[in-house]
Amino acid sequence: MESLDVVARMLRGRLNAAAATFLIVDFTGSSVVRLGAADDVESSEPPERVALPGTV
Repeated sequence: MESLDVVARMLRGRLNAAAATFLIVDFTGSSVVRLGAADDVESSEPPERVALPGTV
């Protein structure tokens, strides 16, 4: 998990982006998990899960 934060921070810096995250599909394919929010290395919050059914 921390390595994704490092990669997100590097991408953000290299692309001069305001934020960088990764959306990873879970094993069931019914949701994605938002991982690697740059600057959240010390975050105690669990990764954000986004449901896919009913979305475009």
